[in-house]
Parts: sequence; C-alpha cells; structure tokens
Amino acid sequence: MNEHGRFIKKLADILAVILIVMIFGGILSATGLLGAIISPSDDSAPAEVINLNTTDVYELDIEVGSADINILKSDTLRIESDSDSFKIKTKNGKIKIEEKTNLFLISPNRSVNIYLPEDFYFQKVSLETGASDIDGELLNTQYLELEIGAGMIELDNLNVTKKAEIDCGAGDFNLKGGTIYNLDFSLGVGSADITAALKSNADIESGVGELKLNLTDGKDSYSFDVETGLGAVFYDGASVKGDTLLGSGETKVKLEGGVGSVIISFTE
Repeated sequence: MNEHGRFIKKLADILAVILIVMIFGGILSATGLLGAIISPSDDSAPAEVINLNTTDVYELDIEVGSADINILKSDTLRIESDSDSFKIKTKNGKIKIEEKTNLFLISPNRSVNIYLPEDFYFQKVSLETGASDIDGELLNTQYLELEIGAGMIELDNLNVTKKAEIDCGAGDFNLKGGTIYNLDFSLGVGSADITAALKSNADIESGVGELKLNLTDGKDSYSFDVETGLGAVFYDGASVKGDTLLGSGETKVKLEGGVGSVIISFTE
C-alpha cells in the first residue's frame, strides 16, 4: 500500500472512531444515562447554596437525567447542590436547574435539595426526568408539567390550583396527598399510586402499567366516564366492563383503561 493509501486508511479509521463515539453518546443521552457520566466532584469544595426571596420567584424548571432531587419543607426558599454537576440559573423570576453532561467521568454526588416554605406557590413548575429519583415533602403550583422517564417520583403532598399535565413513561409515580385541578394524566409501562382530591375535570389514560387511584374527597364528588381496555378496571371494589358511566358528582373524570390494571377507591 502506498503512502496515499495508508493516509486514506488512517483517515477512515479516525472518522469511524468519531462516528462510534457520537452514536454511543446519542444512545446515552436518549436513555437518560448520560447525566450519570459527568465530571467528578471536589469533596473539599463547599456546597453551592442559593438563597431566594419568595416574592421574586414565579417558575421552577428542572431537567435531569440521572441526578436525585429532594424537595423539602423550610422557612425560607433556597437551593443547595452538593457538587458541580449542575447548572443552576435564576433569572426573571425563573429557577432553571439542569444536569451537566461531561462524557466518561463519573461523579458520586449528584443531588440537589430544594427548600420551600409550606405556603409558597409557584406559578408554573416544569419537571423532566430520565432515570432520576425525586423525593418531595411538598410542591405547590398553579400549573404543573411533569414528564417521568425511567426513574421514580414520590411526593408527600402536591397541590395544583389550575392545571396538571403528568406523563409517566416507564417510571413510578407515587403521590400520598394533595389537591389537583384539571389533571391530564398518562401512564405507560410504569406504575402510579395516587392519593389525592381531583377537582373540576380529569382525563386519565392508563397503558400497560398499574394505576391505583385513591380519591380523598368521597365517592359522591365524582362522575366517571370509563372506557375499559384489555386490562382490569375496579371501581370501589366492583369490576367494570365495557364503556360505563358511574356517579353524578361535580368532578368529571374520563378514564381510558389499557392492558394494565386500574383500581379506583374512595376515602373521606
């Protein structure tokens, strides 16, 4: 092989390696695993602490791939990060939290603590996760947009006063209490266990996963329009088949069952 041929071969090998790295990075990014491969933290560096005034904050926007988010009760509004794995910006009343992605370097500390006063309400909260775990004591907002990938979200109390859009893909969503107006909920292959009071209207679509819906303001508050799929639907202990109208309450719930099971129960 002459010099020109060897040069062409080396160039082709280099391009092939670059292409493989790009494809691998794309796969990691799509699955939410890229967020786990980030620059190592400096244990000697102090944690980042951002103190905020509740009168100056209106919106919270979180986008993480594999980091953990903790939402905790507090007397003040502040954010604490235990590493340099995040971009945290505050501008024009909006808090933006993003997970940094630096390929091939792994940090053992990837979590953010968000401290919120119990009586504080955001105007809007947008939350998108990959394989992250989110643990919250409370979250109050007028509007909620929540997209769950393969991770788990567990909230002790969630209050949404205007509209909530929740898309649970392959992850788990657990809610222990709260009040939600105009819920638009979609469940894929994951699972959801929701204990809350639903107000106004609700549109619920269940796929392959299991949905448990425990409504805390009584059976008489609801009117259900149920469309069953291949899976099982239980309403207050009774099996539901086909398209069925149930109840005559003010809150109107449209429920579309899929392959998985749906269990609807009531408490007061």
